[in-house]
Amino acid sequence: MKPRVWLVKLALVSIVVLGIPFGGVMAFNYYIDPLWNFTHSNEYNDFQNGFNERIQKTNWLNAREGELDFDSLLIGTSRTTYINASNFEEKVLNYGLSELHVKEYRDYINYAQQKNGKPFDKIYMELTIRSFDLWVKPAFSEAQTFFEDSEAPFQRVTSLFSYDTYQRAKFNYDISRANYTDIYRAYDRELEVFTDVGQEDIAARVVKLKEQLKARDDYNPQWAAYDEDYKARLTNIRNDFPNTEFIVFTDLAIAERLKLTIEHPQHTENYKRYIRHIVEVFGKVYSFHGYNDVTMDWANFFDVYHFYPHIGDRVAQDLQNGVNTEILTIVTEENIEEYFKSLGI
Repeated sequence: MKPRVWLVKLALVSIVVLGIPFGGVMAFNYYIDPLWNFTHSNEYNDFQNGFNERIQKTNWLNAREGELDFDSLLIGTSRTTYINASNFEEKVLNYGLSELHVKEYRDYINYAQQKNGKPFDKIYMELTIRSFDLWVKPAFSEAQTFFEDSEAPFQRVTSLFSYDTYQRAKFNYDISRANYTDIYRAYDRELEVFTDVGQEDIAARVVKLKEQLKARDDYNPQWAAYDEDYKARLTNIRNDFPNTEFIVFTDLAIAERLKLTIEHPQHTENYKRYIRHIVEVFGKVYSFHGYNDVTMDWANFFDVYHFYPHIGDRVAQDLQNGVNTEILTIVTEENIEEYFKSLGI
């Protein structure tokens, strides 16, 4: 056999032999779609692991660009991922992102509005108990990095070749078959979240937090610092969306952690500034900080930061109703001092 003919036959055989496995992997990755690049849904991808919402939810928006028609936006840290949009009467986009930093809010709000094709009537915006902390830094790359990655030419196709995508697809396939939600965030294809993850030893974690605070005090008595640009950041957000109603709310914090934070000498005055600045910029803040049957019951939280989705249902209801409840105090200039007294500060 002539060498040239042999090479042609070898190339054809290689394409067939290698192409079938690669084609199978690509088809499987597409069918499960762990990166949320496509819009299809089936019984084997109805449970999706939320491993990085910055890219996943951005892909989700781009896959539906031109079809989106949301009335309102819900944005905040990972805590907001447990507030399902189906609890709202209007159509709400949940763009909750793990460890979202206050510096990132404007970028993600602007991007969501751009993809939605119209301004949001309301923006439900969470600002956590440490959103003002100067020493809390952004944990991820700049937002533009994720936007560019999601919009890159052929990104949807090239991601199907990835072994990492295959591993994530296989995991989602397994949990979908089992209807398994014992992971931190199991999403369906409409961004609703479920979890039956087991509760950590919260008492032990509280002890550890106390030790960490003491270690910081011993190392540097002036370690806590307020971001002097915090109010300006909030003002810039407000000014960017002048025709949108902002409903700004705090994280619903487990009582042990709340008390540990706001009563610490380094934090008390910073906490008061944080609440005052939100009220000054937005007129009011929906505070879920308090000591009540919900926040004092550890069974409602699976760690010291996150509540279970059924508590998120209550948060959504209170955000819509706009009246004080067991877990919500609406703080304004008129009742702000009374609010601080209710927290013991």
